[in-house]
Amino acid sequence: VFRKKVLSKPVDKPVVVNQRHLIDKILARYPTKFTVFRQLIQNSEDAQSSKVEIKFETTNPKTDRNTLKDKTKRIVFRNNGITFKLQDWDRIRQIAVGNFDEQKIGAFGVGFYSVFSVCEEPFIISDGQGMAFYWRDEQLFTRQGEIDEIDNRVWTIFAMDLRELTEFPSVEEFTQFLASLLEFETRKLISITSGAETFSQKKMFQLTSINVEEIKLDALVLKNGSNGSLITDHKPEDSSIFFKIFSGNLDVLVDEKFSKEMRRITKKNLPSVKAIQMIFTGSEVIIPPIFKKLFPYPKPGRIYIGFPTQQTTGYCSHFAARVISTVDHESIDLVDKTLAVYNSEILRLAGVLCRILYEDEMNQIKKRYEEVNDENIKHIHEQLEKRFAYTLTYFTFEPSTPDALVSEIIESQFFGYTEQKPLFLLTRSVLQMTEVRMPNSEMEGFIKKIPVVPKIVFEQCDSFFRKAKNKYMKELSFQDVLIELKI
Repeated sequence: VFRKKVLSKPVDKPVVVNQRHLIDKILARYPTKFTVFRQLIQNSEDAQSSKVEIKFETTNPKTDRNTLKDKTKRIVFRNNGITFKLQDWDRIRQIAVGNFDEQKIGAFGVGFYSVFSVCEEPFIISDGQGMAFYWRDEQLFTRQGEIDEIDNRVWTIFAMDLRELTEFPSVEEFTQFLASLLEFETRKLISITSGAETFSQKKMFQLTSINVEEIKLDALVLKNGSNGSLITDHKPEDSSIFFKIFSGNLDVLVDEKFSKEMRRITKKNLPSVKAIQMIFTGSEVIIPPIFKKLFPYPKPGRIYIGFPTQQTTGYCSHFAARVISTVDHESIDLVDKTLAVYNSEILRLAGVLCRILYEDEMNQIKKRYEEVNDENIKHIHEQLEKRFAYTLTYFTFEPSTPDALVSEIIESQFFGYTEQKPLFLLTRSVLQMTEVRMPNSEMEGFIKKIPVVPKIVFEQCDSFFRKAKNKYMKELSFQDVLIELKI
């Protein structure tokens, strides 16, 4: 009644936003390093760039003795992607009007404003046009015009005069960060187990196919001390690594009611198909320092939404998908009722992808095991046991952070993917996990035929077996001794 009475009054007053406070207090504040580069690289990926350049300009840029101790006054970021069109210029000066691409459903249209974390008035150049941002009191304005002097119109440029002179970032830390942003295409198909559960719990998504590609990644790293010249004293060093990308293709089967609610929240239609991805490296691979953040083993990976969030997966691989993050892009939204359902459904299929990757690796181990001849059987068995221990550790689920529910969802589907339990390597064969017993020193002397976990695997995968005891596997017991006597 009171509301209707107030609304009957003829005077309307709009809600006023203090743009300076909004940007400084919220849009330009992120809890992680290098956020401005992360967001600009994401924009470059949206523009289908094949090349990105980041230039740090020092106070005396023309000298041949630039060192890492020289402070940076300006950062110039540029990409060779699709140049700005009229709608892009309009959109970039509108806060929270993001990319309308359905495949970018998790993007909110505020990432560009991270540039204000390092500068006051950024400047953009694209296709012969320039846009300057400037402050007038507490409000942000733009001015746009043609730049005839620009000869090369291939590049879209973001120039940022830093708010204050800044130390050059740690080369190793910065290159690790850049390497962690890499994404790859996939090609080859692998099969999905017949009769396996390929639908998410609420049937919103179905895993229809899986691609896998073996990748070799090469990097040229410039090694020099902080006092050495960036131009004349650098020492190039090659780094390479081999790994696999597993990509699952999902059909989106969401009903109209849920689609409407998602459209209300994200301002985008749901795509008809989605993709989820994981990285896997073999046990024999030595990971160069520059790639440490891309391959976290034995530490847990993170969830990627085009770039890494702070949310860990709970297992030793990164997981990439267009789940919906919180506004700061640092964690996955499992609080909002609708987004929690949407994100949980995708995370369940992350568990399916984990299980398929695990089974694929175990089948390769099994095949290699069956090919071994008597001459080198002991040596090969030791190698295969180490490889299995590595794989088991890779998929030993620990509580994820900051939200432990993420790993719980993924793990539940890893074991619920099919009625058959995960394969397990033994000294003589490969069996399902439930058929194998964990060692028990009091019973071992009586056991000769019942399958028992190899000692090297048991010792290296202590974390897994502590979790698995009585949940996925049983320890040798007196009952097994009685069974042994009957065999």
